[in-house]
Amino acid sequence: PKMKASDVDVPDKAAICDPGKLIPPALWRAVSDPGSLFDGNMSQNYLLEGPSGEERAEYLALVYKQLLSGKTRLRLQVKAVGDVFCVGKAGGRQRDVWNGSWISDQAHKHPAPMLLA
Repeated sequence: PKMKASDVDVPDKAAICDPGKLIPPALWRAVSDPGSLFDGNMSQNYLLEGPSGEERAEYLALVYKQLLSGKTRLRLQVKAVGDVFCVGKAGGRQRDVWNGSWISDQAHKHPAPMLLA
């Protein structure tokens, strides 16, 4: 469906869990360091063009809702962005989906799990 910010479910309060306190410190350092995730080459920005027209107005309204809940924070500088789209839920509501697949494609390839057929 087309994004309609008023139909997107956003929690009243988000970001109430600090994932850094839930995983081993070495793993947290590894996933928090862009250099270890992206071959250390972050000299290039991976930025996509944002939505325009009516789609932009709905996107901005959604970002505003997310800012109020704490789900989203603004940054002055970024190295990469993903796009956002919505999927339908029961009752006509929507769920926003952040698509970071392009960013993931730029990351180191993870090793295959042990004993994978």
